[in-house]
Amino acid sequence: MKIINSQNLPEPYVLAAVPYEPTREGRIRVTELSMPPQLRYLSRKHWDEMEEDVIDRVYAINSTSTHQILASVHEELKDRHEVFLAECALKMPVLGWDLTGHLDVYIDGILTDYKDTSIWKVKAIKIKMDEGWEKQQNVYAAMLRETMGIEPLELQVVVNARDWRKGEKLRYGADYPPRISVHPIKMMPHNEIMDWIKERVALHQKGNKGEYKGCTDEERWKREDKYAVMKKGRKTALRVLDSYENAVDWMIEDGVDMEECFEVDVDGKYRQCNKKGKDYLYIALREGEDVRCTGYCNAAPFCDQFKATQRNERPI
Repeated sequence: MKIINSQNLPEPYVLAAVPYEPTREGRIRVTELSMPPQLRYLSRKHWDEMEEDVIDRVYAINSTSTHQILASVHEELKDRHEVFLAECALKMPVLGWDLTGHLDVYIDGILTDYKDTSIWKVKAIKIKMDEGWEKQQNVYAAMLRETMGIEPLELQVVVNARDWRKGEKLRYGADYPPRISVHPIKMMPHNEIMDWIKERVALHQKGNKGEYKGCTDEERWKREDKYAVMKKGRKTALRVLDSYENAVDWMIEDGVDMEECFEVDVDGKYRQCNKKGKDYLYIALREGEDVRCTGYCNAAPFCDQFKATQRNERPI
């Protein structure tokens, strides 16, 4: 992968930004299991052509630093606990491949993973735990059982909100999450998580041969289409709604006489409506954006699916 330094950051940042090399043939990392097979295949195929900016790797660098600092105190904990594992490398055979990974820390029955994320995600997991995190911890639990005969009693993630703000905490009080928080992970039955592991490995084995389906809406982090009620001469929408019908209903409630609406070609089809004799309104379609593809996927330039689904906004 080519590392670009657009902001001319110091050389230590550039060296620290170098990502992991792709896994060798016949291996797959725990963190790759949930990855779309298409993404893994294209990343491996175009690894030497892909580009990433140092500035976009800063969060990963900070996360690695956090792990290294916490790992430095693990030595002091070994003699205090009956069972203690930290930064432990695991390898488990699955369908002829080796599944590999490093768990963060296991102390007396509790398997813990450290996460750096946004305050927005911390708020979200209070409502519903991130499925990727849930699966990842359960995979490590399964690997402990299969390779070391250890049965975890509890699973959890310790989350650091990297964009936490004291001012926001003072403003919102108890509704604002703490800077660091502990969240339990639901333990899956062993046979269930093993079946999921085998299912994902089988998908990636086919993907490795170029046999894969396109990424799903969920895998692309797709934002659904929206319908914006616009006013001639105004850049921002008066209202953004989930459907065309809802947009029409809102216009009616806002005093638009739909019988006076008419169609006219101006860079496409505009549905224009007079509002109480004032400047006309129209409805513009804001096509849903594939967030992962547009901002978080280095393989996107090599992906035919991405090229066919570029974000667009047009009047209807």
